[in-house]
Amino acid sequence: MAEDPKIFDLDQVAVSFLGTDISQGYGEGAAIKIEKVTPTTKWKEGADGSAARSKTGSKLYKVTLTYLSTSGANAVLSAIAQLDEDNPNGAGVGPLLVADLQGATLFASPQSGIETIPPLDLNQEASNVEWVIYAANGSAFWGGN
Repeated sequence: MAEDPKIFDLDQVAVSFLGTDISQGYGEGAAIKIEKVTPTTKWKEGADGSAARSKTGSKLYKVTLTYLSTSGANAVLSAIAQLDEDNPNGAGVGPLLVADLQGATLFASPQSGIETIPPLDLNQEASNVEWVIYAANGSAFWGGN
């Protein structure tokens, strides 16, 4: 028996960084991209074809958020980046949460921070601004709807 059609709605994906909702004003293309920086396991093959698997223990993720240059999320993220740059000991480091409110997909990190303020390309039209956030001790579950 086939599954009923599922509905994905980007408006139903919550993104919170340091307790601030930044779930609006996405740019064209991939709005949210989450990827593991280092694989969870690595494999090595010996000369005779035998294999070994090693766990890395890595829980570091790279999260790329793409907003239109007109989005208010840019001001929020700029303020956090500036706070972090101007103050000692990671003033801009804190929790990041991405949750599909209509499904089971969830990403959370208790210690996340902006890599750097991104380049800005001002044109005749609004452009994309890509923010990269590194997320330590991340926990990911891609659950669908």
